[in-house]
Amino acid sequence: MKFKGLFFIGLFLFLPTAATAHDDSPPATTTLSAVDRAFAARAGDLSDFLTSAVAPTSKGKFPPAPTLQKVKQELSAAKERSALMKKLAVDAPQTFLQNVILSGTRSHLPLSVQPFVEKQVTVKGKIDVLHSDDFSNDANSKFYYFLKIGTTSVPLGIANMAAALPSETKATVTGYALPGAFVADASAVTLGSEPSPASVGTQHMLVILTTGNATDVSGLPTKDKMANIVFSGNFQKYYAEQSYGKVSFTGDVTDWITLSGPEPGCNSPWPDDPDIKNYLLSHTVNLSQYDRVVVIENG
Repeated sequence: MKFKGLFFIGLFLFLPTAATAHDDSPPATTTLSAVDRAFAARAGDLSDFLTSAVAPTSKGKFPPAPTLQKVKQELSAAKERSALMKKLAVDAPQTFLQNVILSGTRSHLPLSVQPFVEKQVTVKGKIDVLHSDDFSNDANSKFYYFLKIGTTSVPLGIANMAAALPSETKATVTGYALPGAFVADASAVTLGSEPSPASVGTQHMLVILTTGNATDVSGLPTKDKMANIVFSGNFQKYYAEQSYGKVSFTGDVTDWITLSGPEPGCNSPWPDDPDIKNYLLSHTVNLSQYDRVVVIENG
C-alpha cells in the first residue's frame, strides 16, 4: 500500500551555487520517460511549424500576412503545443527550454496565436516548494516548485538545479511564461532575502490523513504508526539532513478522514475540502496552534 504526502513546509529548492550560476558549459543530459519523449518530439515538430511560418527569406524579408486558413492552422498548432509544453514545464523543464520559441519569432506570429506561445519575462516573487513523498518507495518522492507573485501561484520548472535553498525565499526570475506555467534556467534565478525564521527551527505540524471513500480504513496503518513514520522515522531524518540540522518537526496526527470527493493531490482541495473541515470542527482542532499543515493521502 502506498502513502503520499503533500507538504508546504519550508523545504529546499535546488539552485546553482554562486560559483556555477553563470557556467556556460553544455547542460547535463536529461533522462526522459517515454511519454515525455513523445511530448517533446511533438512539441518540437509544432515549434518548427510555427517558426517556419514566420521565418524570413534568404533576403531577410518576412513572409506576407497569412491567410485566414493559415492562421487557423497556426492557432490549432499553438494550442496543442501549449498543452504539451505545460507538461514538460513540470516534468522536464530543461527540455521545455530546448523547445522555446524566441521573442523575436513570437512577435511575428499572428496576434491570436501569441497568447498560446511562451513569452520571455522577468518577474519578482517567492518560491514555494511542495513535496510529494511516497513512504513506501523513496524513489517515487518528488519536489514541485511554485512561483508566487502577489496572490497568484503558478507551477515553476527550473532546469539545471544544483545546491539547496529554503522555500519561501524571495527571487527575481527571468524565464518563459505560459498561462499556468513558468520555466527558467537556474542561472536566471536571482535570490533575494532569506525566508522568515518560521521556516526553520522546530515546526509544530498537524498531519491530516485522508483516504478515498472506497477504502477500508481498518486496513490502514493506525495514526500512531503514521505519527512514528512522520516524526520519528526517515521523514524527520531526511529533512534534518537537508536543512543541515535547521529543521525538525513535532505535532499531531488526525484519524484517517474518508473523503467523499476527489482525494488531495497536486491540486489539493485543502483547505476547502468539506470532509476535512467537518473533522477539524468536530474534533475542535485549532489550526492556529500549528506552524504547518500536512495532508497525507492514501493512494
